[in-house]
Amino acid sequence: MNDETLAWIAATVKESPRVHGIESDHWTNARLRIVLHRRLGVEYSRRYVWEIATRAGVADLLTKLRS
Repeated sequence: MNDETLAWIAATVKESPRVHGIESDHWTNARLRIVLHRRLGVEYSRRYVWEIATRAGVADLLTKLRS
């Protein structure tokens, strides 16, 4: 994953999920997975999405709820 994509992820998670078509006010790993799939066309595992969010510096913004 390149720096440009990580920057996009960081900016995305700092916005409301509603901006990206998710009917919720909070980000979760599952919701970020949906948006990543829409944007990149790749389905990542929960574990890898957590690693990506950590690398992007936004893992603390993901709630522990599963959806």
